[in-house]
Amino acid sequence: MEINGKNLLICDCGETMSLDGRALARACAAADPALVNHELCRAQIDNFRAALRGDKPLIVACTQEQPLFEELRQELGAGQAVAYVNIRERAGWSKDGARALPKIAALLAEAALDMPPTPMLTLNSGGV
Repeated sequence: MEINGKNLLICDCGETMSLDGRALARACAAADPALVNHELCRAQIDNFRAALRGDKPLIVACTQEQPLFEELRQELGAGQAVAYVNIRERAGWSKDGARALPKIAALLAEAALDMPPTPMLTLNSGGV
């Protein structure tokens, strides 16, 4: 699935979240249904490797295994940007997880935004 020119990898964390790839694609206005991985960090790690071979930025809907994904990205020398978004704790595992598709879609859409870097500003209060 692609959002805003970025490839999206989604995982339902061992089927502990209810994710419908077609409904999620409709909610995100994506042309193709989302492939919902069940073990992206283990048995389906080749899906992550394949996405790294592409030239588009990547969004991974998992923050728990971010260190593993980053280690693999560095090993492979992949240069494209990879962003991570936590849909599990922020939506999928809530008491309303079965009805969390709109919130999950919003989290993914937010992660796909092109945000300019926030500039820093140094202030001297002069004790005030």
